[in-house]
Amino acid sequence: MRATPIFLALLLLLTAGTAAHASLAEIDLERVSPQGSEQLAADVRVLEEVAENWSPEWRYGLPKGDAVSLAKRSLKTTDELLLTAKGAAAGELLLLKGLTAHYAYNLDLQEYFQVAVDSLQKAREALPTDCRPLWFLGNHYAKGADAVKGMPLLKQASQECAESLPRSFWEDYAYAALLAAMPATGTYALDQVRARNGGVLTAKMKPVEEGIARRLAPTIPGKNYKAEELWKSVPGAGTTRLVNSMFGLWVDLPGTWPVSPFGVRDGSSGIAIRLPGKGKKLPALEAAVFVLPAPPEASPEKALRRFLAGAGTNRSYQAVAGPGFAGGDKFLWLESRQKKESRILAGIVRRPQPAYPGLALESPHNITPPAGDQAGPQYYAPVREFSRLPGDLDYIIMVEGAPAAFEKGRADLELLLRNLAME
Repeated sequence: MRATPIFLALLLLLTAGTAAHASLAEIDLERVSPQGSEQLAADVRVLEEVAENWSPEWRYGLPKGDAVSLAKRSLKTTDELLLTAKGAAAGELLLLKGLTAHYAYNLDLQEYFQVAVDSLQKAREALPTDCRPLWFLGNHYAKGADAVKGMPLLKQASQECAESLPRSFWEDYAYAALLAAMPATGTYALDQVRARNGGVLTAKMKPVEEGIARRLAPTIPGKNYKAEELWKSVPGAGTTRLVNSMFGLWVDLPGTWPVSPFGVRDGSSGIAIRLPGKGKKLPALEAAVFVLPAPPEASPEKALRRFLAGAGTNRSYQAVAGPGFAGGDKFLWLESRQKKESRILAGIVRRPQPAYPGLALESPHNITPPAGDQAGPQYYAPVREFSRLPGDLDYIIMVEGAPAAFEKGRADLELLLRNLAME
């Protein structure tokens, strides 16, 4: 069973038959003994024409059974050549084997998915400074409905070999980002395609661009939103990541910490967090993060003082160089110790609108199929993300508690500051 979003089924039909991306053209067969490799290359080219992408319908003149036989014969030939290949030649053949196994998987030969993985991992060992194994393996995972494994490999390749990667890599990266529900990453990758194609998008990427646009829900300034509309929860190993794409904020927290995300009211949003600390008899630290459009006429410090005055704390605040907590150096801080039984620490950081809003917040998502085994392809509508509010945003954190609670809760506060990301 394949899990395929509705609009991606159309995308597969639109892109099938075009030139392959992670393809035979990227493999240096001159490093391989010519004996047997020329016919092998010709066979894999035929496979590229019919099995670059999986499709629920077979629309080619070559019978599917013949394509399956061709894939199996090509893999057998590659294994025979690998018996005597060494060094770079072995690396190129392992790339070829991984690519051919990927095509076999697209022909519904499920057992070849892992063959492709194993071959491309061995290619990485044989070609440790080459980004093609990362590219091919990331592409294989992404097109095999495992974007969680595929996107980090493609991202690694994009960072290690950004200048040398061809346009076809960025086309694969954009396509994979679409599958992974990462529209900002996809937009960035499409711009890299344009940069390598005279400033215009290739025809095969236009359906991808349209699909990415469908991933974004418009943000309407002045509209109020409920918290459940705004925040996305991503469970981890003992942690929960809470993401607010409209306000460019995410935070990783222990799953046991009490949290209360806010919706949007009067143009601002945020989240309240209770930091438990270590002392059972001491009250916990109460923390909150607020995000709001930055007033253009006010500096960050003035904006923070205005916010605190509006919050009705009725205190005087003094600027402090830093709170003494790891991760706190990104904020400008004000502190109030007016009352012995309570301390308030408030910080602010202003962030301009990034070139690719959402890029720093995105993480890949896999499609979760329904329970039970269902015959035939299953279709799913795309998950949509809010676009970030335009312009500068102010991120304000407030922490309140007894002075002793600050000492007992130091580790928790440092964890919060360290795991708080703001675009």
